[in-house]
Amino acid sequence: MTKYFFIFSFLLVISVGCSNNSNQPVIQKADNNATSSKEPTIQEETIEDEYKEFIEFQVEKDHVRVDVQAIPILSQYLTAVKHRKSAVEEMKLEKLPITEQPIYLLEFSCKKELCSYLLLSQNKDKRSYLVADLARYENVIPSPDQTKFIIEFSRSSDNLQSGHHLIAFDIKGWSPLLLQTNTGNSDILNYHWPYKEVEWLDESSLSIKVSDTDSQPTKENKDIENKTIQQTTILHVKE
Repeated sequence: MTKYFFIFSFLLVISVGCSNNSNQPVIQKADNNATSSKEPTIQEETIEDEYKEFIEFQVEKDHVRVDVQAIPILSQYLTAVKHRKSAVEEMKLEKLPITEQPIYLLEFSCKKELCSYLLLSQNKDKRSYLVADLARYENVIPSPDQTKFIIEFSRSSDNLQSGHHLIAFDIKGWSPLLLQTNTGNSDILNYHWPYKEVEWLDESSLSIKVSDTDSQPTKENKDIENKTIQQTTILHVKE
């Protein structure tokens, strides 16, 4: 397993951003009769003498297909994984509650409930973006003006309390945004603390409530979630 994670981590490094040069969307709606399976399936096609692979999903009432070759990190993962069929069947695709444009979150490469996550857009001028690795998806919250959103992830190890992290993402620019705090709580991100509540205050700032304790979660302090006193940190989005 250690060897597997090393190989995949290397693929993540060389594929950051997961862009491709095609002007075709990486994900699009498929014929509703394309597949009757509720599980993701691999479909092979030849288009203009070019071999193509698609992964088809049923998302809500729609059938959508993901172009494997258009997403380098996904193609490399499926090339490296030992059991392709089961790896695909374990994937999950969720349509995010974004009104600006159809955006999906693909969950794949899961080990011990920690997965990798790709953002996918149906726009031709947008691509895919790797937003998390070895994490668990918790929530997505669009900004009040719907121009950006934050995604909340968690991560735990050795039976410790889960720590959380936020990714802010600009829809139009299709890129992550920097989050900064003026309160001195510099470790509020990067899976150090479990969040109680995350909310937007306006288009450029948000608040995070965490349990107020003298120490971060440890094996000796597993009851951090039972604390009633909370502290709030204000984060500012830098565009």
